[in-house]
Amino acid sequence: MNRSRSLTRLVLAAACCAVTSLSAQETATPVAPASERLEKLWSTPAELKIPESSLYDSARKIIYVSNMADTTGVKNGQGFIAKVSPTGAILDAHWITGLHAPKGLALAGSRLFVSGIDEVVEIDVDRGAIVQRHPIPGAKDLNDVAITADGTVLITDTEKDQRFIFSLKDGQAGVFLESDEIKHCNGIFADGDRILVAGKGGRLLAVDRATKAITVLVAGTGYIDGIVKIAADRFLISDWKGTVQLLETGRPPVKLLDSKVTGINAADLGWIAAEQTILVPTFADNRVVAYRLRN
Repeated sequence: MNRSRSLTRLVLAAACCAVTSLSAQETATPVAPASERLEKLWSTPAELKIPESSLYDSARKIIYVSNMADTTGVKNGQGFIAKVSPTGAILDAHWITGLHAPKGLALAGSRLFVSGIDEVVEIDVDRGAIVQRHPIPGAKDLNDVAITADGTVLITDTEKDQRFIFSLKDGQAGVFLESDEIKHCNGIFADGDRILVAGKGGRLLAVDRATKAITVLVAGTGYIDGIVKIAADRFLISDWKGTVQLLETGRPPVKLLDSKVTGINAADLGWIAAEQTILVPTFADNRVVAYRLRN
């Protein structure tokens, strides 16, 4: 999703990264086999306010949902985080308030990290309180968030001219990667020694954490918003316009959901592994919808 804003571009020296393509496929025209489908389980009431991201906390049995409240890109403090039960009941619609268009969510222990335009907000989920706001120099429209095994928080920036993945480690902000291949990128997922990220032209990229080398895993996926891992080399991705696809090594993308015709978006996905359930924030439709993956 493109919510462009103007700030001074961060100038930083970065290593040049090689790009390798593993797939010649440039268009996704899948047909889901009968053995793979999404079964709708529940939907929250349409009482959320532009829900952008969902995240399941397995330790506390809670779903966190970021609510942008508006899409102006203005730092107005109207955004909030809601708490939702695993059955779709809204437990606390305004659990955390005072946020600036919150989008991506990532959890490490008791700390929830939330992106908000040009900062990352750190929340103590047990206390239900903001403990720190981390400014990200050079950020214009921060979006998705992922956390690596060493505790580094990675954040994408979807402003149309941005070409950075930002980082936050021990309270220090920096740049993890600078490349034209990730210009205007959205979805991101930390997968061991590699980082999966939405690349330009509807491509899913894998970035080596150590060398920063970039590999094209799949092309023709659409504008990737959410990325969740469901098994080894099996991922679900959402295209913000309204599709959910299954990606698997050596196989074309399989379309499982398409709500574009009804104008309902599919934003940053959540995943309840024990229930094989995907959580789809519908953005302007103001709901989160849960589907069980049947295969």
